[in-house]
Amino acid sequence: MNKISLYPAGRTALLRCNAPLSGGPDVTQLVTQIERTGAREVLLDTTKASWADSDGLRWLLSLHQMLQTHGRSLRIVAQENGRIWRNITLLQTDLPLFGSVRAALQY
Repeated sequence: MNKISLYPAGRTALLRCNAPLSGGPDVTQLVTQIERTGAREVLLDTTKASWADSDGLRWLLSLHQMLQTHGRSLRIVAQENGRIWRNITLLQTDLPLFGSVRAALQY
């Protein structure tokens, strides 16, 4: 299981993934925690994660869908042209992908 930490900061919540993305915490519970912070935008920083497997990508898509259902947006930060970046690009989804937290915040 991976290590994902939540850091609320006003309208934005930062989720930091510090290990390979292989599944994740319960999406419903995580979205409930995010809602309690009042954040409308969520940044998932995967720059410290070396890879994501199919469970991790499924978890990511589930998180994106649930956040949208609850009126929140998800922006993903990944190493440009790294494994996670390429995997997300191959999914051909509407997931906003950024090379840095700064770029994601400025979007």
